[in-house]
Amino acid sequence: MDRTFTPMTFPTSPTLLSWLCAYALLTLGAMQTVLGQSLPVVPLAEVPDLVAKGKQARVQGIVTFQIIRGFVFIQDSSGALCLHRRDNGTLAVGDLVEATVHSFSRRGYWHVAETAQKIGTRPVPAPELVRGDEFTVARHHAARIVVTGRVISHSQSTHDYFIDGAYVPVRYDVLTTECDGANLRMAFLKGTDITTQCPVGTRATFTGMARVHDLHDDSTNPYVAIWVDGPGAVEILELPSILARPQIQRWLTITGLIVLGGIFISGVWMLAQRRRMKLLRAKEEALRQSNAELERRVAERTQELHQALARERELGEMKSNFVTLVSHEFRTPLGVIMSAVEVLQRYFERLPVEKRARHLDMIFRSTKNLAQLIDEVLLLGCVEEGRMKFAPVPVDVEKICRTLSDELHSATGGTSPIHFSVETNLDGAVSDVALLRHIITNLLSNAVKYSERGSPVEFCAGRKDRYLVLTIRDQGIGIPGADQERLFTSFTRASNAGQRPGTGLGLVIVNRCVQLHGGKLHLESATGRGTHITVTLPSYPAA
Repeated sequence: MDRTFTPMTFPTSPTLLSWLCAYALLTLGAMQTVLGQSLPVVPLAEVPDLVAKGKQARVQGIVTFQIIRGFVFIQDSSGALCLHRRDNGTLAVGDLVEATVHSFSRRGYWHVAETAQKIGTRPVPAPELVRGDEFTVARHHAARIVVTGRVISHSQSTHDYFIDGAYVPVRYDVLTTECDGANLRMAFLKGTDITTQCPVGTRATFTGMARVHDLHDDSTNPYVAIWVDGPGAVEILELPSILARPQIQRWLTITGLIVLGGIFISGVWMLAQRRRMKLLRAKEEALRQSNAELERRVAERTQELHQALARERELGEMKSNFVTLVSHEFRTPLGVIMSAVEVLQRYFERLPVEKRARHLDMIFRSTKNLAQLIDEVLLLGCVEEGRMKFAPVPVDVEKICRTLSDELHSATGGTSPIHFSVETNLDGAVSDVALLRHIITNLLSNAVKYSERGSPVEFCAGRKDRYLVLTIRDQGIGIPGADQERLFTSFTRASNAGQRPGTGLGLVIVNRCVQLHGGKLHLESATGRGTHITVTLPSYPAA
């Protein structure tokens, strides 16, 4: 017989699908409820392993402490548990509760259950005596324990607890105690006033519920927190002496400071009175001085006034010279730099390579001149303030002289050749290298600067007895006789210097460096016939 199978069809309307989904959810919820109620009761000590494997655990335990609504400690004969229940039921210490634990909360400190039903009451288990250095997570976490320790500090802390879909901050006082070499934190809810009862130094016994943080979780700050339920859970064994209490020590410190302050003020007042009496006696003695003494003082004051006025005029001239230096010597290189930069900015693409290089060279030389001017001003400041010291060491005078001659010849582009010669053997000289470089560099620079292009500069080094003799001779413009006495004053230049750049500090710096050596500088010059400078330095030890 021929049979044909016809598949069944179901309506696919949105209404029917919605009813089917709702029915499936209700069925699943009912099955979970039945399964949860059918789970066997397991000891609290086995709960962490079961939950870690993703299983649920039905537990029974006695409430030993409640921090805030929904967060309780429960305990049975096998162990203890920190329980976070999400229902709003009211529990009290001593209630026997039943709950189904299904997950961890907040780093595993709390085990979560949707509800915890009261099924009876039981006596709270007696606390276990524990040493401070014996705490372990497996044995003591959430257990009711008793420890003995000494208070070492007071503090406050705040922790957030998840209640009704939001985190609620709970603020509490903390006593840090030293128990058998380990630091434990005793936590008290606000309002228990434990800090007043237990000042620093108090030795006491604390009964409470331990929350043992994994000692390997944070090697920098492992600790055990113990929740203590009010003053009744603290037994004072030993209070610190009156003098050892922080409040008394603070009061004694303030009192001592007040007493010392009074003594100090009295001493200052007595010294002031004594000084006042001396001043009165000095005034009486002054009144008895003769008219001649008064005239002598007037003459001294007049002389000092004249000296001050002369110094004021000298300072005025120096300020004027410095302003002139800044307005001219500093402005000239800055003007060249700004002009060259402006040309390069506007016409860089159109300028030939040679002109670009020439403008860049102008910027480089002007910047170098400006830096040299600033260095001279700073160097003079070091000398005048006495910050430049004489530090003699063995030196190779011939090598230094040749090196500086070559450097200056290269820096000036060879405008004036420098002919260096050595008269005698210069071995064994002892001098300050930095000061010696300042002397030679400034004298050679001035000789080249004030000589006509191509005019040679003669530089000679020799020894006479225990003295090093440096001679520099040029054929430049020379120095007028009227200006020679003023050349060793800061910011002063010869009247025939013209447009040649300079600060008027070179010879001043040279003269200071020579004086630090204990040597002498001799200058001979005439207008149009060049300048001859001889520097004599005691650079060789006596025979």
